[in-house]
Amino acid sequence: MRRTVERRSIPRKRYRTPSTKEASGTERERSYAPHSTDESGEPARPGPTGGKEGTGRRIEKGKYREDAERVLKVLHQRFAKYGLTLHPEKTRLVELGRYAAQNRARQEKGRPETLDFLGFTHLCARSRRGFFAIHLRTMRKRFRRSLKAVSRWCQQHRHDDVEAQSAELNLKLRGHYQYYGRSTNFPAIQRFFEAVKKVWRKWLARRTRGRPLTWPDFRGILARLPLLRPRITRSWAREGSHA
Repeated sequence: MRRTVERRSIPRKRYRTPSTKEASGTERERSYAPHSTDESGEPARPGPTGGKEGTGRRIEKGKYREDAERVLKVLHQRFAKYGLTLHPEKTRLVELGRYAAQNRARQEKGRPETLDFLGFTHLCARSRRGFFAIHLRTMRKRFRRSLKAVSRWCQQHRHDDVEAQSAELNLKLRGHYQYYGRSTNFPAIQRFFEAVKKVWRKWLARRTRGRPLTWPDFRGILARLPLLRPRITRSWAREGSHA
């Protein structure tokens, strides 16, 4: 006797492809960054209006100034809904884009504005082929803070073994290059490398009150225990250009 087995088809999960209107939404994220707040990770503190002031840092992008102003207005309302406020000195509209330089020149306002975010200064520039691009530079505050941290460490450990100091400095340099080693930021990490060498020689020369450590002697130490030279760790091919 033959048995009949009923087969039920299992419905497959369908993935909806975005429409042309939705896909074109990314094209609107170019010119304006209307919102940026404090970058520190401290808990929310009372703001000037009596509510709490947001301490997270964020950027909202828009292609047109009208869109950026609309987003900024909505953000004020959204933050007020939860008893938060935007920092009045750290919230502004910044014009970034391929036409920013032309617009600023037409209005006689000088160069395009820059934007500091996550340790980098974002600025309008041109690529080697002449195309518009957003270049990244190490923020001046971050550069000085990192160099002060290295100088403080060299001062505290100047009496340690030179080989141990070299190994620890290479770890610090490697970490610096891994974060700031962008394609457009090589001059900044090169300056940081040269500054670290000067700081290390300064505190090695203060180990004793006897014969000072001259530059030829220090170059001999670098030949035996070389410091990690600057290198690009995040190229355009890997990170992509968001301009």
